[in-house]
Amino acid sequence: MALIPRGLSVRPALCDPVPLGLAQRSRTSAQRSRPRQAWAISSAASLFAWRGLRCRKDRLPRASTIQIEPATDADVRPAAEVAVRSLRWTKGWLDQPKFKDEDYALLAGREVQAYRKLYLTATPYPSTLLVARLRQTEAPKEETNSWFDFGGSGSTSSKVVGCVGCEVKCFNIFTNEELPVFRSDGGRETVLRPVMADLAVSSECQGRGIGRKLVEKLEEAVREEWGYDELVLLVEATNFQARGVYERLGYRLAGIRLGQVTTYLDASEPRDSTSRVKERTTVAFLLRKSLKPFPWGTLENQNWGLLLALLGGAAYLQSSDGEELLGLPLEELFRYASDAGLAVPFPSFPV
Repeated sequence: MALIPRGLSVRPALCDPVPLGLAQRSRTSAQRSRPRQAWAISSAASLFAWRGLRCRKDRLPRASTIQIEPATDADVRPAAEVAVRSLRWTKGWLDQPKFKDEDYALLAGREVQAYRKLYLTATPYPSTLLVARLRQTEAPKEETNSWFDFGGSGSTSSKVVGCVGCEVKCFNIFTNEELPVFRSDGGRETVLRPVMADLAVSSECQGRGIGRKLVEKLEEAVREEWGYDELVLLVEATNFQARGVYERLGYRLAGIRLGQVTTYLDASEPRDSTSRVKERTTVAFLLRKSLKPFPWGTLENQNWGLLLALLGGAAYLQSSDGEELLGLPLEELFRYASDAGLAVPFPSFPV
């Protein structure tokens, strides 16, 4: 898992020719005795070489932009193909994926049907699938002798490099248990929440902030168009990379699912078998982010659990037991933590 176009055109590292008549401090005596005409010829040659390189349009980098927009029916399959290659489909979180193209094609076919049903089918509650579209403009490859580039008929290509989906689900207010949407009672015991899912970015475009832009665009739509002031998601407890991404985006732990059902691809089954995609249970974290305006949203999105833990630790160290604990050597500290049942690795000390 777990996410914008650089958009910067990098020129070749070229040095401008030295202006005629300017002396350089590092010139040797032989260079000082060189006639002025030789300098003029050398500078002119450098200038024409620089001009020729600048005018070769096949060496100019392509201009690329990223556009975040709602998916059309034609975007569903490209988005599914990106998602299945970005998500983990193994049974164990330490298993290495050894899938082939036909495996990903099988998974993409299943996801296409699910995406159309979840995000593109009209329902009483809003849902959407956003895609990140990479648009690249290829400059023409003809050479020109003109000093200026007046543009040309460059070709433009477009492809989907990321996606994120969202649908409204019903939850129990007190237990965060997911319920059918028709169980909604208007806020007495249940609450409707938009749930983000299927966040994925293609491998060649990762690290450019595309995932962040997808999430920010989705948050904007949920807040301004749907009228909700929060957004939640489910992530596996062992998916540390995705959890780190969501934490940096402001999502905080709101609940734990001990028996969350998900799917994996059984590589031991024959490739022509229709039962290769199986279900498994996992531990999932329910993460939440408040979309309320400042300062209420910022206060709700603070990591209060970590802050309370730090304050509690500081208060304990100020107590009498804490003062005695601070005076212990390192070996005794680890033994104290081990006797207390804390999850602290006990190192081996020389006797």
